[in-house]
Amino acid sequence: MANDQSVSARFKFAFRWDGKISWYPCGTWPNASVEQIRRQREEARELVRSGVNPNDHKKAERIENQAAVEATIARVAAEASQNSPFRAMLEVWLADGVARKDGNAELRRSFEKDVIPTLGDKPVRHINEHDIRRVLRTMVARGVNRMAVRVHHDIGDGLHALETCLMLESFAGFVHLSDDVYSMPAPVDGAPQTPIE
Repeated sequence: MANDQSVSARFKFAFRWDGKISWYPCGTWPNASVEQIRRQREEARELVRSGVNPNDHKKAERIENQAAVEATIARVAAEASQNSPFRAMLEVWLADGVARKDGNAELRRSFEKDVIPTLGDKPVRHINEHDIRRVLRTMVARGVNRMAVRVHHDIGDGLHALETCLMLESFAGFVHLSDDVYSMPAPVDGAPQTPIE
């Protein structure tokens, strides 16, 4: 009997497991109807007949449900990260993914001068090899061919580091970009190895 004088009854199904009596909770009346309680009992009885402990079965269901919730949360977080602009990826990479002798000063300068104006506000998930070529084409036209080669490698390194989860804590599941972004030929001697479209 509860404090408010209402009556409730808990029902358990008794079964033998490993030579001992075990109990499986089937529900509390009136929170659960008699039909629901009976259904729980019959399901537990069938599990025992098939060699499955109903208590273990219930725990396994809870674990699976929790795993499904966590997977959904991870998927939503990954989608949010993939929708982040390139400049956000750059900040994460410069802070946690690369450490050059100059404190990444030259890397930041070259990206802010040549990459951010073109890619800065574009969501990372939408960046493709044509976007990278646009950056490199602009640099080659300016006559900074060696810098274009370095920037090409740096962009690939930054995207690849994030994709392979080196930045998992900061940018979980950041993005899966086409291998074309990484393997695209860099400009050599003032011209790309393949035609820029």
